[in-house]
Order: sequence, then C-alpha cells, then structure tokens
Amino acid sequence: MTTRVRRAVWFVIIGTVLICLIVSKAAKSSRPPQQQTTFVNYHANVICPDSVTEDLDFSQKNIRYFDLKLHEGCFGGFVHIPHTWHNWENEPIGDQTGFWFAIWIANESTSRGAFFANDNHDFNYNVARFQGHGTMRFYTNIDAPAPTSSESSERQEPQLPQISQLSIHHTDPHICDKPASAYYAETGGRFTGKDPNGGSDGEGPEFLFDSNHFDGKITWANGFKGKVPVCLIVDEQGNPGNIHFPQSPGKEIEGHIREIIMGWHYNGGFIPPVFVPIRIIVDCQIAEMFTFE
Repeated sequence: MTTRVRRAVWFVIIGTVLICLIVSKAAKSSRPPQQQTTFVNYHANVICPDSVTEDLDFSQKNIRYFDLKLHEGCFGGFVHIPHTWHNWENEPIGDQTGFWFAIWIANESTSRGAFFANDNHDFNYNVARFQGHGTMRFYTNIDAPAPTSSESSERQEPQLPQISQLSIHHTDPHICDKPASAYYAETGGRFTGKDPNGGSDGEGPEFLFDSNHFDGKITWANGFKGKVPVCLIVDEQGNPGNIHFPQSPGKEIEGHIREIIMGWHYNGGFIPPVFVPIRIIVDCQIAEMFTFE
C-alpha cells in the first residue's frame, strides 16, 4: 500500500469518527431534560381545624408589606389584602429550601397549586387562604397613606371604661304596688301578717348569698348619678321576681339592675305557727335603693 493510499484511509477513519461524535452530541442535546419530581404535603380543599373561622385582616391597614407563615398540609385562615392595594406581588423570603405554596381564593370551589419558588402565576383576588412550606411576603409599590393624627392618638391613648360605685340598701316597701297575695316586708325584719290559723307577725326574707359576687364597682352607668328605687317579690322558694321600677332610669340601666337582682338568693319570708306546728311560707314585697355615685 502506497503512502498516498494509507493517508487516504486515515482521513476516512478520522472523518468517520468525527461524524459519529457530532451525531452523538446532537442526539443528546435533542433529548428533553429529565424532570425532577418534588413531593409536597399538599391537600386540596382542606382547612386547618383551628383556621376555619380565622381571619388575618389587613384590609384596613395602611402598610406596604406583610409576611405570611404558611401551613403545610392544610389551608390557614382567610388573608384580606389591604383595600388600598390595587396591585401587589408575593415572593418567598428566608430559607427557601423546599418552598411551595397553594392558594384557595374566597368563594371558589377548589384550590390551586402547588406552586414553587420560580413558578409563574397570576391570580386575581382580595381574600384567599394559603397552604405551603416556608414564608411568603406580600408587597406593593403603592404609596400607602400614613395614619391620620386621630388614628394615632386613638392607638396611643385607648379610652378606658369609666368605673362608678353602686351601693344597695333596703328601703320602705310601701312605695311599691304589690299583689294581694304578698306581704310588705323588709329583708331580715318582721312584718304584720294575717294567718287564718291565728298567727300574725311574720319574718321577712333572709338574704343568703349573691351568685354574681357583685362588688359595687360598675362600668355601665355612663355617667349616671342618683338613686333608683327597685321593687321586687321574694317568693316562697326564696327567688326574686316581679321586678319593677317606680321611676325608670332607662332600659339599659334597668337591664343591668335586673341582672344583679337575679343573682340574689333568700330563705322565703314566713308567718310562724301558733296553733299548728307548720310555718306558712309567703310571698314578700320588698324594696331596695340603688345609689349611683
């Protein structure tokens, strides 16, 4: 074999090898990239038990961003976007290892997701629930207005309820209109009765305890000062009832006074025996004076 022929053979071999390499590289580059499957603990349409009625309400806030820690495996409470935000973005912050999120927009029948840190997504919502792993930051480029001076002063100086003192004392029950079956009496005192078996003087109701543990301090008087007489019947079982007001202080204060009285418990008034060894338990009309100071 001549030198020229050997050179030709070598050129053919080298050319063949180069062609094979080029074809192999082109074939590899034309293959689709291998997808990496990521498994997440995502449960569609499942709300965390403690988040069913939860609201993270930023709708009235004058802020430019807020952060949301995501729940994994279930959706958290409703997130309300500030009403001043006409457009906004969200992105992961902090450690983004394993970050993902899903969204369930209010009034939609099903949730959407899962989405990862670099996924493109575009949603239209003002209220939604979120689920995922990691922390999301919601932000806007809108210049949110600063709080007004009145709003600042309200936050700095919260208005405390006005505390008033209320004292309660027995008063003459004859200021009250009573049923015919009841006896005018005073708590712990004696009264004149009429017993068909011969008894006359009776014992008024005996006060036992107050289940409301009223201590004389109130926050509902709204500046009211003065005295309010109150009439009530203590029945045979020692329960107060038939509460009425000779002069009304107003429905709201009446309601609070009734609540106080309904916590009182008595031994019922009675007419002691004379000829028959049995006490006659009777309804007693009593009156109390409520003094607002």
